[in-house]
Amino acid sequence: MKKLFAIVICCAAIPAIAQQDPLYSQYINNPFVLNPAYAGLTNNLNASISYRQQWAGFEGSPTTVNANGHLSLFNNKMGLGLMVVSDKIGTTSVTEAYSSYAYRIRVTSHKTLSFGLQAGLINYHTENDKLHLQNPSDPLFSGEPSQSKPSMGAGVILTSHKFFFGLSVPRMLPTKMSMGGFKSTPYTQHFYAMGSYLFFINE
Repeated sequence: MKKLFAIVICCAAIPAIAQQDPLYSQYINNPFVLNPAYAGLTNNLNASISYRQQWAGFEGSPTTVNANGHLSLFNNKMGLGLMVVSDKIGTTSVTEAYSSYAYRIRVTSHKTLSFGLQAGLINYHTENDKLHLQNPSDPLFSGEPSQSKPSMGAGVILTSHKFFFGLSVPRMLPTKMSMGGFKSTPYTQHFYAMGSYLFFINE
């Protein structure tokens, strides 16, 4: 019993960090939402719109909308893309708009290395008037603060006819804001890795 109590105390001392990035359960169908190096990688024009609502039926549940498109240029040596994201949870909404550029190098006859960059703006908006406050005069929850910040990301992908491996940091710049005289950091860096391998069994 004492060991169990000690474990509970240790776990309670570990800081908890909430989700900051939008959650994409079907990212494998469109890796472009997480890695700008995927822009134009398939040598086709790609466009998609996705909608996700977690915990449907609960007031203020997370809702994410993503619209994006990308295409290849110059015999698939380069790629361009655009993406707009709206992520809302509770009374807080985050709207992002990015343009992406990718450049590819043929490593061997079957392997390609793609580098990608994205740049744009993030807008943070809070609707404090929708909150039920115990102390309405609290300066931290006064007004409807809205701030826009620049954002940029980068990624790299190595691919062949048998495997796919990518690393990315979609939002490289940590964001700091001042609301109601208080400073906060609504966003820090997140790193992503993804990969796949094709096993050929028979015809």
